[in-house]
Amino acid sequence: MRITAGSQYCAILRVARSLAVAYAPQRVRVNAIAPSATMTERVKKLVAGNAALTRLADSHLLGLIEPDDIASMALYLASDESRMVTGQVLPVDSGVTIS
Repeated sequence: MRITAGSQYCAILRVARSLAVAYAPQRVRVNAIAPSATMTERVKKLVAGNAALTRLADSHLLGLIEPDDIASMALYLASDESRMVTGQVLPVDSGVTIS
């Protein structure tokens, strides 16, 4: 059986929303982060010299995602700035899902 990225996203969204509803009475927020390829050292080595992966990297509208970009989203979700955000899957994908 092959599981697609779309079905994985839907499953994560369903879990986040279900848990958000279940824990809302306790004022607990539940969200998820959906990152695209993140430029870790391993990914940098894989992309170097690989035409297919270079094309994928080029499809990121705002540039390649760094680990700090994911960390910044996590910090936002942990902060009071996001106090009214719950049951969401927030993409950190540099626009790759819309390009």
